[in-house]
Amino acid sequence: MNEKYRTAVYEQIALSTDTASAERAEITISSGMYLYSFDEKPVAIFYNLAPQGYAILDYENSIVLECSTEANNPFFVDKNARYYYNGVFNYYIETKDGLFTNLATNQTVTQDTCQINEAKDFYSNGEIPMTTKNATSEGPVYLSHSTRLYNCNVSDNFSFFYPDFTNQQLESVPGICGSLACAVVVAYLDDYKSELAGDGDFATDWKKSGGSASDNTYGKYLVKEFVGYVEPSGNGSFFLNPGMSSYLSAHNISGGCSLGLLSVYIQTKNSILPDGSGNPVIIGLSDHYCVGAGYKNISAKQIYVNTGWGYNTWINASTVVSTWTMFFN
Repeated sequence: MNEKYRTAVYEQIALSTDTASAERAEITISSGMYLYSFDEKPVAIFYNLAPQGYAILDYENSIVLECSTEANNPFFVDKNARYYYNGVFNYYIETKDGLFTNLATNQTVTQDTCQINEAKDFYSNGEIPMTTKNATSEGPVYLSHSTRLYNCNVSDNFSFFYPDFTNQQLESVPGICGSLACAVVVAYLDDYKSELAGDGDFATDWKKSGGSASDNTYGKYLVKEFVGYVEPSGNGSFFLNPGMSSYLSAHNISGGCSLGLLSVYIQTKNSILPDGSGNPVIIGLSDHYCVGAGYKNISAKQIYVNTGWGYNTWINASTVVSTWTMFFN
C-alpha cells in the first residue's frame, strides 16, 4: 500500500481532520486485495481496517468508493478468494465457469447479464470528483436516531415476497431493494416522527419489528407489504413514488416520495437537516436502492447510508444517481 492510497483512505474516513491524531493512530489499514471486473481487470482495492471496518478504493483515481469504521464488510472475508466488484454494494464471486453469485442476494448470474463497469462507470454521469485540501469542511451530520437495519433482500426470501411465482420467475427477480428502502424510511418515521402521520399510522408495529437479523429475515413483513405497491411484478422498483403514495394512502396518510431535482448531496442535506432532525432519504445507485442517514464533506462529499444488507457505511456522493425525499400533504 503506497502513501497515496493510505492518505486517500484516511482522508475519506476524515481521520486527518475530525479525529485526534492519537485516535487516528489506533486505526490501521491492512494490506489490500484487488477486486476485479467481469472481464478480469482489476478495478478496485479492498482494505480491512483495524480494529474494525473496511475501505474500497478506486486506485486509479485514489478515490474511496465505500468506507466504514463501524462494521466489517460481511462479504469480502477470504483473503485468498477472487472477488468481483460491479460498483457500490455489488459484490460477486465466480461459482462456476461463466457463472457469478451476488454475495449479498445469493443470486447467480452469467457474465453476459452483468454490466461490465470500467472505472469511470463508478461515478454518476462518468464524472470523477475532484478533491481539494483547501475545501471547507462540513459535518459529519447524522440523523438524530438510528434507522432499522433490515436485511431481508436475499433470494431465499423471494418466495415469501412472491408466493405465486414459479421457480423460473423467482430466479429472474432482481431483488426488492426499493421496497426495503421504503420500509426503512417509514419505520423510522413511525419510530420517531409519528406526529407527521396525523390520524394515520406509518407502519404496523409487529411488521416493523418482525424477523431476525441472524437469518436475513429482519423486516420482511413490512417489506412484503411494500413489495405489493413498489415492485409487484418482481422486475424492479419502477413504482417508487406511486408505490409509496399508495402505501401511505392505505395507512390513512396523504404523501409520497419525490425524485430530487437538486444535486444528490444538497438533496440529502435538505432532507436530513444540519441538526439531524430531518428525515432519511432514499438513495438510488446504478442498480440498487438504499437509505441515506448522514452526510459530510471533508476531503470529498460523502453520504452515510443504511446499505440494506444489515450495516451502515459511507459512500462517495458521486456514485449516487438519484435521491427520493418524503413529502406530506
